[in-house]
Amino acid sequence: MRPLHLTMTAFGPYADTKKLDMEKLGKAGLYLITGDTGAGKTTVFDAICYALYGRPSGENREEWMLRSTYADSDTKTEVRLSFSHRGQTYEVARNPEYERKKQRGEGLTIEKANAELYLPDGVVISGKKEVTSAVEELLGVDREQFTQIAMLAQGDFLKLLIAPTSERQEIFRRLFQTERFLNLQKKLAGEARELYGHCQDLRKSMEQYIQGILCEEENVLFLEVEKAKKKELPIEKVLEILAELEREDVVKAQKIQENETQIDEELEKINANIGQAEQIEKMQRELQESQEQIPKLCEERELAKEQREQAKKEQEGIEELLRQAAEIHLELSKYEKVEKLDQMIREAEHCVRQNEIQLLEKEERIQHLEIELEKYKTELQSLTDTGELREKLRHELERLDDKIQKIQQIKARQRDLAERKKEAEKAQKEYLAADEVYKKKKQVYEVMDQAYRDGQAGILASRLTEGVPCPVCGSLEHPKLAEISNEVPREDELEKAKMTYEQAHENVNEKAKKASVCCAEATEAERYLKEELSQLLGEVTDAPERIKALEEETKENLLQRQKQLAEEEKKIERKIWLEKKIPEEEAACGSEKQSREELLAVRIKAAETMENAKKQKQETAADLHFSGYREAEEKEQSIRRTVKEKQEKFVRADKAYQEKSKAVSSMEGTIEGLQKAMKTAEKLDLETLLERQRSLVGERSILSEKIKEIHTRKKTNADIQENIGRNAGELSEKEKKYAWVNALAATANGTLAAKDKISLETYVQMTYFDRIITRANLRFMKMSDGQYELERVREAHNKRSQSGLELCVIDHYNGTRRSVKSLSGGESFMASLSLALGLSDEVQESAGGIQIDTMFVDEGFGSLDTEKTLPLAYKALVGITEGQKLVGIISHVSELKEKIDKQIVVTKDTTGRSNVCIRV
Repeated sequence: MRPLHLTMTAFGPYADTKKLDMEKLGKAGLYLITGDTGAGKTTVFDAICYALYGRPSGENREEWMLRSTYADSDTKTEVRLSFSHRGQTYEVARNPEYERKKQRGEGLTIEKANAELYLPDGVVISGKKEVTSAVEELLGVDREQFTQIAMLAQGDFLKLLIAPTSERQEIFRRLFQTERFLNLQKKLAGEARELYGHCQDLRKSMEQYIQGILCEEENVLFLEVEKAKKKELPIEKVLEILAELEREDVVKAQKIQENETQIDEELEKINANIGQAEQIEKMQRELQESQEQIPKLCEERELAKEQREQAKKEQEGIEELLRQAAEIHLELSKYEKVEKLDQMIREAEHCVRQNEIQLLEKEERIQHLEIELEKYKTELQSLTDTGELREKLRHELERLDDKIQKIQQIKARQRDLAERKKEAEKAQKEYLAADEVYKKKKQVYEVMDQAYRDGQAGILASRLTEGVPCPVCGSLEHPKLAEISNEVPREDELEKAKMTYEQAHENVNEKAKKASVCCAEATEAERYLKEELSQLLGEVTDAPERIKALEEETKENLLQRQKQLAEEEKKIERKIWLEKKIPEEEAACGSEKQSREELLAVRIKAAETMENAKKQKQETAADLHFSGYREAEEKEQSIRRTVKEKQEKFVRADKAYQEKSKAVSSMEGTIEGLQKAMKTAEKLDLETLLERQRSLVGERSILSEKIKEIHTRKKTNADIQENIGRNAGELSEKEKKYAWVNALAATANGTLAAKDKISLETYVQMTYFDRIITRANLRFMKMSDGQYELERVREAHNKRSQSGLELCVIDHYNGTRRSVKSLSGGESFMASLSLALGLSDEVQESAGGIQIDTMFVDEGFGSLDTEKTLPLAYKALVGITEGQKLVGIISHVSELKEKIDKQIVVTKDTTGRSNVCIRV
């Protein structure tokens, strides 16, 4: 990354817009940022860092401090940086949150912080966080890493030098992409924790299973089971106890099942006897009930017989009723015919009435049409001559329209003539003014020319000597010498006056030409206007008033003719409409008359139909006994219902008699059968049988509970045995795997007991750190004149905290190793600068995707010895710029101002505002 252009507006001490074309500084070498204290030298670095990452370079400056206190309230605070990276050009613009003047109304409003990044392909990324993330991804470093490898901010140069292992891990992780090793460490540690958890879960699971073992207190193994629950027995012994308990339960279950079989056999015999005894009791109850019911059934049978005889007598007269119903049914068709004839008569009467109404409406419609038709014909007769006047009016309108256009043209020419006269007058005035200037310039030039020639003569005269011929006239005597004037113009002044005079001469000529052209154009326009006025008015006197009056008169005539033409157009349209409407009305009138004749024919036919229907109805209804079809049909249905009811009544009575007779016979047979069965049945004591049955069922229930308890215990213990066996095998495998995974995780994470706390990631970073130190020492040895050399601490001071990336310094003057914190201010600066340069070199060679072509160093050189260490440090910095690296230095040291030609100079005025410029 290399800055190209930096623009700061209302930023820090810069009240307005300041632009720095940093391309002038070149692609390599040193440049110095110098100026007054507090003028804003560090602000240049702050602006670059803020544009990229949204924060200034130093830790003691916040974003809200960046708004210039000298800026106007309506000036926008912004930093805009364009930079090159890997052959592509990018531009980033960023502004902090600040108060500004409202665009509408009075008072202030908050301008929100924002940022935009313009990519080479035209894509624009907007938003504070989005732009910062894009820059970090583009450059490969975040703000903290950037300030440690590319920008040594004021007061921050010691950070990288004295940072502990944990901070260096974070820096190297991003720079050298070592996070994958950290992820491996975390994955191994996570897997070890997971395996340990699985082992613990399996142990707890087996303990829970052991707590669930079932054993009777009277069992000899009960004490062993209690020991197992208290975790006093190994898993193998527990499994043996469970197997022995299962064998005992199997034997107990077999004995109980044998007892159950004996009880079931006895119960089966008892149940059979109880069933037989209950059956005998049931037959006794049924015999008693049957003997009580038989008299009642006989009475019901006699009653049913009487009801059947009564229903049989009512069957007489059914044939006469059926004959009457048949006669009525045969006459129903005649009743239907009479009703149809009634319907025809009603419809014919309705048709006649409707026809009469329609005929009246037709007569009224025909009369109305004949009246309208006569009116239309009379109106058409009055419009016979319409249309002849239209063409005359159209020609008159065209003539008046042409006349108005000519008047408008004349008025336009009058306005154009007035404008041309104004232009001619203006051009004449400009000519006179230019002529006056020309005369003055000419006079000045002539006076200066004369003075110049006189002055030349005076110079020549001053060089004449008596007896020496004059170079102009050849005279040997010089009685009256020309004097040199004190006001002789210089040759360049005379040349300038001549040029001014010639320009004035050209200008007056141009003005004269322009005035001549304008006057000629005005004269020509006036001639054309007079010709058109003569054609229109005949005379040209009082032209404006006559033109106005003529225009008003013509417009009034035009309006009258337009009204007459509109009325004529309406009459023509009316005539056309009448010529079309009259035939339509005649056709409609004829159609109505024809419709009237058709209605008359329909009415005659309907009257004939009605008379015929009345005659047929009278003939058909002569022999009928009922008023209509409905009454006859109801009578027939009433007769048939009566017949059906009498028939159904007999069927029901006969059925009831048959059922009662069967019931009596059945009851007599049942009594006889029960009496025979009672004589042959065995005598049994039901109460004794029931008591024995209850006793056996109780015993059977107790045995069932015992067998259920044994089965439950047996199944529970078998499941526990299976689960413990399975978990024991899985626990053995997990413990073996946990042993080697935990050892590997401890090694990778640097947590081995009595060993240095060096993780796998740190071990990899140590390789990079050693190379960084090697590169740093190439410069640090030069800067310290061979006295100091940086070295990574090989052994940790304690075994408790992470180590491996600590630094110490070797003092070759006395052969000792000591902490880098013991270096003096100047020595610390040289060490920090060397380390930052070494880190930058290693990053660009090792960590793909990171390329920093620029480095910034803020202060620090003031702590160096100007006679010895400063030249060495300067020489080392010059050495790193021999490639394609550009290094910017902020310093007040005068020796650096003399050595470094490319400078960014910052100045401050008496008001506190600053200015900045580049000097190359």
